[in-house]
Amino acid sequence: MRTLAHLVLALSFVLGLAACDDRTFPPTPDPKDAPPVTQPPAPADDAAAARRAVPPGLAPMLSRVSPAVVNISVEGSVRVAQNPLFQDPFFRHFFNLPGGAGRVRPRERFQAVGSGVIYDAQHGYVITNNHVVANADKILVTLNDRRQFDAKLVAADPQTDIAVLKIRADGLTNLQLGDSKRLKVGDYVVAIGNPF
Repeated sequence: MRTLAHLVLALSFVLGLAACDDRTFPPTPDPKDAPPVTQPPAPADDAAAARRAVPPGLAPMLSRVSPAVVNISVEGSVRVAQNPLFQDPFFRHFFNLPGGAGRVRPRERFQAVGSGVIYDAQHGYVITNNHVVANADKILVTLNDRRQFDAKLVAADPQTDIAVLKIRADGLTNLQLGDSKRLKVGDYVVAIGNPF
């Protein structure tokens, strides 16, 4: 039965194609009736054409701002979190742990790296993220030219994650701060860092 149904379907398809005539299809256009192909105008000079063909690079901007981007490496210590069960006297006795509930938690040393930007070359101010320098005992700033300076934490705001450092160095290059009100959705931005 299924084979008969397939046969009837195939036969009706073939008959339908045979019933079509050439009038149901659009006529094939004559190449002589096509409009002439026009060539685009030749550029005034090859240099102008090359400038239009290749998007502008970031090299000029990067060479201007890179001396103001710095590496920041920190060393510090943080208190090690303990399991709250160890505050219970029963568990302290069971695990044979000394001291009571008010015992000071041990500290653990850490090292971290991040990036910063010199925003005041005259006074040696560097802006960075607060999380980079939080709990730091020693802060070292490495410039783009490989010079290194100990830095002092001047101000920090954990809420906005901003920190300000101060270094004593000559020949610094600062990055000019822009006006965020002039930015529009769709503008290009470049993030530059030097964590390593």
